[in-house]
Amino acid sequence: MRKKIEYTSYLKLDDVLSQQNLESKEQSGKSAHEEMLFIITHQTYELWFKQILWEIDSIIEMLEPDYVKEQDLSVCVHRLKRINEIWKILISQITVLETMTSLEFLEFRNFLYPASGFQSFQFRLIENKLGLKATERKPLGSSGCPYHQFISEDKQETVLKSEENKSVLASVESWLSRTPYLKTEGYDFWSEYQKSVQKMFNNERELINNSSLPESEKNSSVESINTSEENFNEFFDKNKFKENKNWKLSYKALHAALFIQLYRHEPQLRTAFNLIEELINLDEHMTLWRTRHAQMALRMLGQKVGTGGSSGEKYLNEAANSHKIFDDFFKLATFFIDAKDLKSPDL
Repeated sequence: MRKKIEYTSYLKLDDVLSQQNLESKEQSGKSAHEEMLFIITHQTYELWFKQILWEIDSIIEMLEPDYVKEQDLSVCVHRLKRINEIWKILISQITVLETMTSLEFLEFRNFLYPASGFQSFQFRLIENKLGLKATERKPLGSSGCPYHQFISEDKQETVLKSEENKSVLASVESWLSRTPYLKTEGYDFWSEYQKSVQKMFNNERELINNSSLPESEKNSSVESINTSEENFNEFFDKNKFKENKNWKLSYKALHAALFIQLYRHEPQLRTAFNLIEELINLDEHMTLWRTRHAQMALRMLGQKVGTGGSSGEKYLNEAANSHKIFDDFFKLATFFIDAKDLKSPDL
C-alpha cells in the first residue's frame, strides 16, 4: 500500500519553522523586531546554497567522461540556467533585507558577535566547487588568516577537501580541450584565425592611411592598431602564453572556447556556446550579488568593521572584483573578430 504523504510532515515544517530563535530576546529579554527578518533571509540563503551545490555536483559528474553526450551537455546548460535563476533570487533578497534600516539593525547587531556570513561553509563550498583557488582569495580580517579558519571546526575538513576535488572550471577546461573540429583534413582553425586577424589589421591600417584624417590623428590611430596587434601576437605565441599567469584555461581550451563562440551559429556548437554563456552569466550574477552585498554593508554599517572582523564594505568590494572564476571567457572577448571573415569549419 502506498505511503500517505502529508504536506507539513513531508517538508518538516514543524522543524523548519521552529528554528528562528532571536538572540535579542534570549540575551536581553526583549525581542528586536527586525531580527526575525534577518534570520529568515539568511536561512533562505542557505537553503538555496544547498540547491546550488546539488546542481553543481551533478554538472561536474556529467562533464567527467572523456566523451560528453549532447543530451548531457544540454542538461548541464539547463542546470546552470537554474543556478543563475536562483542567483537572481539571492540578489533580490538583498532588497528585502534593506527594508530594515541601519538603526533597526543596530538594535540587535551587538548580540551577533562574532557570527558572520564569512562562516557560511556552504558558500565556500560553492566557490571551491566552481573553481575559486585559495591563492586567489582576498585575505579575511586584519590578520590575513586563511578563509577556512573562519568556518566552524566540524566543517573545515569538508571545505578543505573540496579544494582538492575537480571543480566546474577544471571540468569545463578538460571538456574544451577535447573539442573536435579544431583541426581536420583541409581545415586548421588556429591557422585560419591568425590569417583573418592579420588581414583585419592590414585593412584597418589601409583605411586609416587612405582617410582624410590629419597626419597626427592617423599616427595615433595606427599606433593603437599596432598595440592591439601586439596583444594578439602574444596570444598567438605559445611560449608567451605559458609565461602569462593571467589565464586559467589551457592554450588548447582557449582555442576551443574561441572557436565555439566564433562559430556559435553552427548547430553542432550551439549547446556548447550556451554552456559558456551560462558560465559567464553565473560569474556576472555572483559579482553583482557581492557588489550589492557591499553596498548594503555600506548602507547599514558605514565604515564599521564587520562582525566577522573584516573591513566590511571595503573587503566585499575587493572580493567582488577579485573572486571571479570564469573570467577567461570575459577576457577572450578581446580576441573576437567578425566570423564572416573566417573560412567555414568542416563540421
